[in-house]
Amino acid sequence: MEGDDAQALVACGAALDADPNLVAARVERLLLALDRYEDLRHRGGSRPGPKARELLKRIEDDVYQLLMQGEPEPMALAQALEDFAAKRYAKAAEGLQSCAADHATNARIWTWAGHAWHHAAGKSAEAVAALTEALRLRPRDAHALNLRGLAHKEAG
Repeated sequence: MEGDDAQALVACGAALDADPNLVAARVERLLLALDRYEDLRHRGGSRPGPKARELLKRIEDDVYQLLMQGEPEPMALAQALEDFAAKRYAKAAEGLQSCAADHATNARIWTWAGHAWHHAAGKSAEAVAALTEALRLRPRDAHALNLRGLAHKEAG
């Protein structure tokens, strides 16, 4: 679902309305919502606005549903994203890196792995590597481009 993320988010929601147990749609919606939430969070400063709070609720619901479904791969992703939200960045990065390796063509997971490595102390090289892979898959991803630039700066 590359391209128009807003339409992709609506499509994932429609798929989940039709079948709430559709794991692939829930994972994709979770990743899309996380991208949008991070964008709103960085624009809005320390106090998230109503749109960001609404997205955060959807993210929390999707993480909960994935954990409850008990499927190993989505559970690993949900756990890694929960670690990221709890600022356990090194643990989140390791989990996301493992998920990215399992889903080698999913640029969003590579971007989130790079984002987590970027926040983990002393892991700038790992961040650059993960974000470079994300950009190989989605060359014009502004979020990944920005994070990779920051990681390069920190790496020296």
